[in-house]
Amino acid sequence: MRLHCHDAGLPEPTVQLPVLGARGRAHRWIDLGWEEAKAGLEYDGEEAHGADRRHSDRRRHNVLEDDGWAMFYATDHDIYGNPGVLMAQVERAITRRSRGEGRAR
Repeated sequence: MRLHCHDAGLPEPTVQLPVLGARGRAHRWIDLGWEEAKAGLEYDGEEAHGADRRHSDRRRHNVLEDDGWAMFYATDHDIYGNPGVLMAQVERAITRRSRGEGRAR
């Protein structure tokens, strides 16, 4: 996923980006993140996502969205099929949010 970001010309993401909670401690981690733009990219692997994990992931997603993060999710189809569509979406979000558009402050 990181290589696809590089090949698409995206800025270098932070790997396992810690997201700080109200007390200043990391309470969430994003697989690949662009902190200034508040954009994140997660890999949703089929093998690791049963019903319990899916519920936990959705709660986590809601917390990040509520905190102003634009979150994107890659599946095996994105990674091994046509990653260009997802990379273009992430790029647009990073560009837009880096200019201060479409982002809660």
